[in-house]
Formats: sequence, C-alpha cells, structure tokens
Amino acid sequence: MGRGGSQPSNSCTASGTITVAYTVDKAGNVVSARRSGGTADPCISSNAVSWVKKYVKAEKANTSSTGTYKITF
Repeated sequence: MGRGGSQPSNSCTASGTITVAYTVDKAGNVVSARRSGGTADPCISSNAVSWVKKYVKAEKANTSSTGTYKITF
C-alpha cells in the first residue's frame, strides 16, 4: 500500500473515500489511528484504520508526530 500502489484485499462491498488520522511515536510506530472524515461505512472504516496501523512507518524522531491518509475504495 502506498501512493498509487495496490490495496490489500478486503471484503468490503461499499465504495468511497475515507480519511484516517494517525499518531506516530518517537520510535516511528503508529500508536493510534481513527477515521477523521469521508465515508462512515463500518467495513471501510475498520479496514482503513487497520491498514494505517499495519503499513505506515516513520523514521525515528525526537518527538511524536501526526498525519492523515486518504484511501479510496
């Protein structure tokens, strides 16, 4: 998963775009992620949040950081 990359498989029948906000700790690991906008479909929401937690990686830093991902199903 990445810019223009293919998405992991999912069983969602709905389509739409979702925005997921996330927080990365000093070690570069996603410590929290939640839907912050877009479609509210439960299947899309749970898949998108779990993908961000699994696939987003950041470099180690002196502070934690936040960001968003927009994913289109």
